[in-house]
Amino acid sequence: MSTRHSKAAEKFLQDSKMAAWHNETLWMVRAKRDKMSKEVPEWEELRNKACELKLYSNSHLEELLLEFEKNATANGAIVHWAKDADEYCAIVYEILNEHNVRHFIKSKSMLAEECGLNPFLMERGIDVVESDLGERILQLMHLEPSHIVLPAIHIKREQVGELFEKEMGTEKGNFDPTYLTHAARKNLRHLFLNAEAAMTGANFAVASTGDIVVCTNEGNADMGTSCPTLNIAAFGMEKIVPDMEALGVFTRLLARSATGQPITTYTSQYRNPREGGEYHIIIVDNGRSALLAHPDHIKTLNCIRCGACMNTCPVYRRSGGYSYTYFIPGPIGINLGMAHDPEKYYDNLSACSLCMSCSDVCPAKVDLAEQIYKWRQDLDGLGKANTGKKIMSGGMKFLMERPALFNAALWAAPVINGLPRFMNIPGESLKGVYSANEFLTRSNLMKAYLPTSKTPIRTGKKVAVVGGGNVAMDAARSALRLGAETVYIVYRRGMAELPARKEEVEHAEEEGIIFKTLCNPVEIHANDEGFVKSITCIEMELGEPDASGRRRPIEKKGSEFELDVDTVIMSLGTSPNPLIRSTTPGLETNKHGCIVTEGDEGKTSREGVYAGGDAVTGAATVIKAMGAGKAAAKAMDEYIQNQ
Repeated sequence: MSTRHSKAAEKFLQDSKMAAWHNETLWMVRAKRDKMSKEVPEWEELRNKACELKLYSNSHLEELLLEFEKNATANGAIVHWAKDADEYCAIVYEILNEHNVRHFIKSKSMLAEECGLNPFLMERGIDVVESDLGERILQLMHLEPSHIVLPAIHIKREQVGELFEKEMGTEKGNFDPTYLTHAARKNLRHLFLNAEAAMTGANFAVASTGDIVVCTNEGNADMGTSCPTLNIAAFGMEKIVPDMEALGVFTRLLARSATGQPITTYTSQYRNPREGGEYHIIIVDNGRSALLAHPDHIKTLNCIRCGACMNTCPVYRRSGGYSYTYFIPGPIGINLGMAHDPEKYYDNLSACSLCMSCSDVCPAKVDLAEQIYKWRQDLDGLGKANTGKKIMSGGMKFLMERPALFNAALWAAPVINGLPRFMNIPGESLKGVYSANEFLTRSNLMKAYLPTSKTPIRTGKKVAVVGGGNVAMDAARSALRLGAETVYIVYRRGMAELPARKEEVEHAEEEGIIFKTLCNPVEIHANDEGFVKSITCIEMELGEPDASGRRRPIEKKGSEFELDVDTVIMSLGTSPNPLIRSTTPGLETNKHGCIVTEGDEGKTSREGVYAGGDAVTGAATVIKAMGAGKAAAKAMDEYIQNQ
């Protein structure tokens, strides 16, 4: 897939404070949505109903739109149909030009953004003013919206204060939100009073009445339409709902999902022209009907533009709206862009982790993440699939279609990734001695515990796990589940020094794992058949701290004792694959075989070679390895760019 989004996101993240604020603010809105939804016992019932209503409306578009036209015309409105953005813009211009309109005021409309209405009119000498506060701020800054409900969410109040000082003559250095809002209202009042025509979008259009419904928190739609005698409303044809009862379902969902309010401050219904005036309604297709032929993506038309998917999306929250190439960002923008022009907007498909959170919060149950996944499957057909990933996927397909080969790969994985450590004590080669990597891999992935397994694993009745980390706890608890009656943790330091997380230790204790701390194995003994029968351990005591700051364990002479076990699992960590260091001349490694690096970027002793993860630190967490890999990748990119 494309890296275009990730590169744009990297630019957004350079301002770490702004990025953090953006993430936290949108998550706050998501949290408000969750709180509000829990106050409605029938919330999920409403979502199901909304989905059903949308699917009904989308499958009866012609019928419902014609009914709307009939009723709207009876109300005195003039109804127009636009097949695409060009026709929509041309119709608006024709209406305005016919009435010699030069001052035109609008309330927020994503349809107008979609069709490029503002620049189209301005190029023809018509002054267009956005009356939504966020949209007005962006218009004065010559910027596009970065969110469909909170268009200026990425703009800080300090920036707004500086803008208003320049454009409206406000007090220098006054960034108080209330003060700035009053200043904006005062400025807009003059524009409202002098506008020659006004336009609104539509959140919903009611077929049974011919009503246009607009939901705002500022009342700007009402202000705009109150003064001029010429009013225009436009909506994408998917905004149609059958009747007022259906409208009630959507208005209960919309504000709660969008901003965490029970309802928007103003829910306005427009039906008739003003006395002595004209009221025009434009119904726009612009590719929407084409989606009806795509059953995998038809639910995109369910969207009510609440923005809940953006507020929850971890990618959008951390990358900003301008990282996307389609004018609507986030999960819904990815799908709408692909529906509009997949060859142009396929870049956005990479801006999704498939966490499914967007699908979970959508009030109309648009299967957003599922659709993104399906769009990704079409990349090859579009000629946009990554060649390297195609080869990798083909290799995985080949491997997974051959169980024997797949199992062999799993068997070899610990060797490829890193070698398990052993103690080099007598008896480690006996049958019944495993590394924790092998024991867990074979148990969890290869089902080697089954009697039908070609390479069965022998758990035994009494198991000793040597080590004290998280993996040791996992191995011990897994052994219990596989039928062991007694499981010991054998660790050379005390309980307080166990490297495993506290919760892991507590869970192991709760399940009956016996902790043999301050003792260490010195020999493993065999029975007549070559299987483990016992281990000899020696008691330890803690001496002075070593170089790492940990108290060094010291053997207590003459304290040996025997532990009756039939399985031993060595959980002592792994050492990096020796192939890397043995086949790479000039690559400096430490005594543990780990690659030596400088700083956070992972620079090694070899020119142009960078490293990170377990090969550098030894066994650690996946998230740390990912972070190190990202830092190394960035350093490599800079190195290449400077060559």
